[in-house]
Amino acid sequence: MARMSTKGMTVTSARRLVEALSDAGVTILVVHDFDKSGLEILDKFTSATRRFQYTIHPMVVDLGLTLEDALAMGLESEPVQYDQEMDPAINLRACGATEEECAFLVQERKVDTKHGKRHVYWVGERVELNAMTSQQFLDWLERKLQEAGVEKVVPDEAVLAAAYRRQRRLATLQQILDEALAGEDDEEGPVPADLADQVRTRLTREPTDAWDDALWDIVQDHIEDDE
Repeated sequence: MARMSTKGMTVTSARRLVEALSDAGVTILVVHDFDKSGLEILDKFTSATRRFQYTIHPMVVDLGLTLEDALAMGLESEPVQYDQEMDPAINLRACGATEEECAFLVQERKVDTKHGKRHVYWVGERVELNAMTSQQFLDWLERKLQEAGVEKVVPDEAVLAAAYRRQRRLATLQQILDEALAGEDDEEGPVPADLADQVRTRLTREPTDAWDDALWDIVQDHIEDDE
């Protein structure tokens, strides 16, 4: 699996990528917190917006943390404040949240008056992925992948055949190298007494090279001279 992160809300370029991958038959798995932002991120990956209209149905599977997951694992929630006058639950329902989820995420409307100014906001709870321990997260994610039907990929016969031929060549070369390296060092010839000076000379001519690059050039020159 390849990983993609938009570090927050999906951007247009991410949705274009999702569309292209979906068109190529690639399934997108979305992992997110159980909060308003997480549900909105999932919604933007799956729905058309004013800025971007999908031309094909995106192949997206929701693997995000749910209220059911959080309660079953006894995860700790944290308070959240929505600085807006409109009820956040309206948008949550549009993103597919259930009434139970909305009631957890948005619990109360509050009004404060300070310095003669009226401030309306909403409060609720949320549960983030980092509420899990590392082992909890790994177990949870593995279960989510299994539920989504994710399996190890085995390529078709043509791809396997090409990969087999390449790996067989590499294995043969590795065997030759191993046998050569197992021999006596003396069989490779003596080390030049002025090797350090030769390396310095090379680096003077090619100051951007690393010392081992210079050494490799010297070794190749010596092999050619021996032949």
